[in-house]
Amino acid sequence: MGALRTFSITITLLLAILIALPSNTNGTVNCSSDSLKNLLLQMPLPPELQALADEQAICLSDHQSTTMDSALVSLHFKDIQTARKYFTDIIEAYPGDDTLRSEVYLLRGQSFHYSGDLESASADYLSATTLKPGWARAWSQYAFILNELKRHREGLQCADSALKYRPDYPEAWNNRAKSLAGLGRARESLASLDSALSYRHAFPDVWCNRGLTLTDLGKPAEALKCYDSALAYDSLHGRAWFFKGSLIGEKNPQHVLTCMEKALACGFVDSRPWSIRGYLLKSTGRYEEAISSFDSSLALKPENYVAWMYRGLCLDKLGRYTDGLACYDSTIKYKHDSYHAWLNRAYCLADIGRLKEALASCDSALEYSPDLATAIKLKQQLQDMIRSGR
Repeated sequence: MGALRTFSITITLLLAILIALPSNTNGTVNCSSDSLKNLLLQMPLPPELQALADEQAICLSDHQSTTMDSALVSLHFKDIQTARKYFTDIIEAYPGDDTLRSEVYLLRGQSFHYSGDLESASADYLSATTLKPGWARAWSQYAFILNELKRHREGLQCADSALKYRPDYPEAWNNRAKSLAGLGRARESLASLDSALSYRHAFPDVWCNRGLTLTDLGKPAEALKCYDSALAYDSLHGRAWFFKGSLIGEKNPQHVLTCMEKALACGFVDSRPWSIRGYLLKSTGRYEEAISSFDSSLALKPENYVAWMYRGLCLDKLGRYTDGLACYDSTIKYKHDSYHAWLNRAYCLADIGRLKEALASCDSALEYSPDLATAIKLKQQLQDMIRSGR
């Protein structure tokens, strides 16, 4: 390519490089092409990042170095919009260089992915595979994003394309397994996960996915061993801690609580561990802590109606009935047929003396669950109280 430089690395690797760069006295990153090249040659990288770096030579020269280095600096400071602009400038500046453009398309696609724009990421990964059809990693990344978009049949085709060019690519086998799982083909998914592990046994994500697949196949004991294998290779794998705790269930609530707290401490960003933690704290009477946990869950997923309902129950226990009522209203907003929420709402209204509203709420609970004994009993009590003028 002469004076041009090519890139075939992930944003994770770019950030790893930049974090190791020295800072100038004014706090900006000193990011010359020579320093990047030397770091790539000298700095130790984790095995999974080293594999990405080794996949294709990264050739640096002075040409366009300012633009690309600016993109890397922007990524380091999480200014994805600016980084994306620089990537676009490079794509537009070299319309005839398919190799360079395909690799920058992949980087730009990853920037879209990290900012949550999955459709734009998909379009850029498609461009990368079109310009460089023999590039297994681009096909695998494309399969990953298609799975995220629930386009599993297309994802399977892309994973197969990646494996056509690189049969020993564990990430592609993993993405193929995700596609098959999404299509309801659990046994085939398990076979693909086993293929991934045959090429990289120390692959915690695959062990975790294998555990999920075995759970779907009704083999919880084997699934638990998979989560333990994931954690043996990466004790900070938050997703494995979460699913391990979920599988243990009510047999050992304290162990479940420990797993959820470890998942959260490891940076697992998901509303579910917060909700489960809140439920377990509530069950031991730690209502304020439980409310805080439900708040964290709802910050991530406001439509989590279960978290709203259990938050309301905690507030009821603390005598904060008006706040509890608002929680039940939120539960019903997201799941109108939740007879539990209607019933709890009726109890809450009764506690603050709004008996006729409580009766109407009780009727709603019975509309969705006509044989609900507690609702039938409460309705009778409310009718008696209203008749007696209490």
